[in-house]
Amino acid sequence: MIKIIFVALIACVAPAMAVVTCGGDLQWMRCDVFQSTYGNKYQRTCQNQGGDSENPLDCSTGIACVCPQGTYRSEPNSETCESQCDTTPPTANCPGAIEQAAPSDSDRTAVDFVVTCVDDFSKNVQPQCTSQSGDVFSLGAATTVTCTCTDEVPLSSECSFTIKIVDETDPEPDCPVDMTISISDSANEAALEFAASCSDNSGESITASCSRALSGETLSLEDSGEVVTCTCVDSSSNEDSCTFTVTVQDETDPEPDCPVDMTISISDSANEAALEFAASCSDNSGESITASCSRALSGETLSLEDSGEVVTCTCVDSSSNEDSCTFTVTVQDETDPEPDCPVDMTISISDSANEAALEFAASCSDNSGESITASCSRAVSGETLSLEDSGEEVTCTCVDSSNNEDSCTFTVTVQDETPPEPDCPVDMTISISDSANEAALEFAASCSDNSGESITASCSRAVSGETLSLEDSGEVVTCTCVDSSSNEDSCTFTVTVQDETDPEPDCPVDMTISISDSANEAALEFAASCSDNSGESITASCSRAVSGETLSLEDSGEEVTCTCVDSSNNEDSCTFTVTVQDDNNPEISCENPDTVFVVGPDFDNVAVTFSEATCTDNSGSEDLTISCDDADDSYSIGSYDFVCTCRDSSNNTDSCTITAVVDGKPDLQCVDQTEAFTADDDPDNPLQLVSNLILPEVGQYEIQVFATPLDGTPGGDLSCTHTVTVN
Repeated sequence: MIKIIFVALIACVAPAMAVVTCGGDLQWMRCDVFQSTYGNKYQRTCQNQGGDSENPLDCSTGIACVCPQGTYRSEPNSETCESQCDTTPPTANCPGAIEQAAPSDSDRTAVDFVVTCVDDFSKNVQPQCTSQSGDVFSLGAATTVTCTCTDEVPLSSECSFTIKIVDETDPEPDCPVDMTISISDSANEAALEFAASCSDNSGESITASCSRALSGETLSLEDSGEVVTCTCVDSSSNEDSCTFTVTVQDETDPEPDCPVDMTISISDSANEAALEFAASCSDNSGESITASCSRALSGETLSLEDSGEVVTCTCVDSSSNEDSCTFTVTVQDETDPEPDCPVDMTISISDSANEAALEFAASCSDNSGESITASCSRAVSGETLSLEDSGEEVTCTCVDSSNNEDSCTFTVTVQDETPPEPDCPVDMTISISDSANEAALEFAASCSDNSGESITASCSRAVSGETLSLEDSGEVVTCTCVDSSSNEDSCTFTVTVQDETDPEPDCPVDMTISISDSANEAALEFAASCSDNSGESITASCSRAVSGETLSLEDSGEEVTCTCVDSSNNEDSCTFTVTVQDDNNPEISCENPDTVFVVGPDFDNVAVTFSEATCTDNSGSEDLTISCDDADDSYSIGSYDFVCTCRDSSNNTDSCTITAVVDGKPDLQCVDQTEAFTADDDPDNPLQLVSNLILPEVGQYEIQVFATPLDGTPGGDLSCTHTVTVN
């Protein structure tokens, strides 16, 4: 920004004029024109100061004055022709903050304002503003306007203020016009559908908020006349509402219901007939509607002259929908004569016969005054009735000349006052069946009556087809005989229900149990039960406990008995046999002979013998059988096995083998009193002669000689003893 500073030259310039001569110390100064360097001209006249006109001052020469830079001279003083220098900037005067409402039809508006500049020298300083008075401003944030005042020097100052356009205009809601909706034909409800909108000078989009939903709601007739309010609120919280009225109407006619065409008769005593009828209305609105008829529902009378009149009934609902129905009323003379019968009567049969005499009187009267004789279904006298006729309705009919007729009746009860005689059976005892706690009750009860009628006894139990249980025992059955005249008598008998059926025991089948490996005992476990036709719970009583007992082999074959006894002391038993068996083999022990059997010198066969085998058994029984292969004297040299078998009483077995060895051995012979010892020997088995005695001094000695095979064959040792006499 370039700031240009002007230097103002202010001069008082005297116009061309004749020279004035001033005398004395008077000073005349005529300043006809004042002109600034800016072109402003000021015309002033300087008055005389301190002199008179006869001594004027020569002012033909102008006086020039120059002010400091940045200032200018003021207009010369009119009296002294002096001017002052300007050093003070003008004062800018702005209005306060302006808040102005936008017009109702726009979001912007022109704003007028006044800003002034006040200067102590210059008289025509104008403000320069960022916005001018009359400019258009829009809704929104405040706008700051800055104004600057600059004088001729130029000196300047500024001020500012804000302009804000506010929205004080309510939005405009748009509601539908008042509307009418109709309920359906079948229900008291009508769907409400409408549209409501909002417009605002701000241009913003606003949704109307209504007291009823725009769609999806139903109104009933009771809601008719409801005022729906829709409100629009803009962002400046300006709001306005509109309303519309919803009329719910019913355009469906109610349905009238008239009686069918009817015929009424005049009364017995006058030519008038009472009209009584019912008419109703039904309506889809559900409201209660009373039919309005051309004749009252009751209380009106019609004469024969009114016969054929059409009665109209109209139904009008609260919405003024209406419909009508009609029916025709025919008035006729149907007045019957009046018969007069006796009241119901009771006659009794005699004690000896089933018949009673009937006597009565009947008459007729008619509004016509004519004489009419009653015609009755029984003669007024001379007839008899039996009990079978009791309850007969006697009808007497009167017919006038107009064929109007009427009848009356009376009932004749023929009664029997003698009770019937019941016959019950004597007290009885019945037994429940074998399969259930029920006993069929069959009995006969009869009734006899003087009337001769057939009467069936009514008993507290049916004569057949009923069953009694043991709990019913002792029940007293009552049989009652009631005749047609309600005479009655009863008899009773007692029924005793007994149980003669034994309960049914259930035993297990015959069983086999085994003793243990280590002892002669076997655990007995079994189940036994009872069932009874009475249904009672019975526990079987057995000769052995169902668990916890042991049996030995000695008990094998024992028959266990289980007995069931019911509460009626009927009992029955079942049995099963328990076989105790031994499944364990005995233990046999064999011992081989401790010698070798030797054939003779000629190698003949030799007999073999051995010790008997021993045997033990878990049963502890000594009844064990041991059998071995037979041994005889026909064994030659060799090894022989003999099998021994032990068998217990349960036929369990165990075996072992005995081995016997037969060998050939020398025949050692000891010869008394012989110095030389000789021995026959097997050529293949040389012998050494060994004596256990070294011959001592003279005497007689017994010497034992042993022969041992050189090859060390087991059992081959031989010995003999001989007597040696040493002389």
